Amino acid sequence: MRAVFTPTPGQHLYNALLAGFRSRNTTLQAWCNENGITQNEARSCAYGLHGGVKGRALRDRLVEAAGEKVVRVAYETAIEAEIDRLAS
Repeated sequence: MRAVFTPTPGQHLYNALLAGFRSRNTTLQAWCNENGITQNEARSCAYGLHGGVKGRALRDRLVEAAGEKVVRVAYETAIEAEIDRLAS
């Protein structure tokens, strides 16, 4: 069974989302425009400023739209680099 990807909101998640959209030859802004939300709202969700049910649902939609596999790899790589940085 595949583990559920539940990243901690913050800068690493936001950057991973941006990478995911870029890997699909699009942008977060384009996705936001197509889905009727502001980029600021999407960024706030990625940073965890909207932590309620709707915010978590939007965060899940963002991960799915950006490509969960790419977002997961980018996020985990960033977290591992942060751990190494803090350990040294």
